[in-house]
Amino acid sequence: MGRLDLARESYNTALTFNPGLYQTYLSLVQIDLSEKNYDLALKHAQTVVQVQPNDPQPIYVLAIVYAQMGNVNEAEKILINLLNQVPNYQPAKQALLQLKTSNVGVTK
Repeated sequence: MGRLDLARESYNTALTFNPGLYQTYLSLVQIDLSEKNYDLALKHAQTVVQVQPNDPQPIYVLAIVYAQMGNVNEAEKILINLLNQVPNYQPAKQALLQLKTSNVGVTK
């Protein structure tokens, strides 16, 4: 079993005990993206947004997942909505600028 598999297993075990550990979901999203498992990354990102709907970081991460999947329009829409709610959230500003100038997926 590789390191990422071991990490994924540990995170999933932690979530069985406390499904509200949103940072754990964010870690799973990072693993999913590194393995190009976009469907699972999207599922985890959507879950963390449900768990922490008022936190800008999970919403930003969801946009990054969409960008990585090649769905730039959805990523831009999410980032614009996020910036309407939190105008000074720098990661979203930078990601939106990068999406608009390069029109390709961005990295975290």
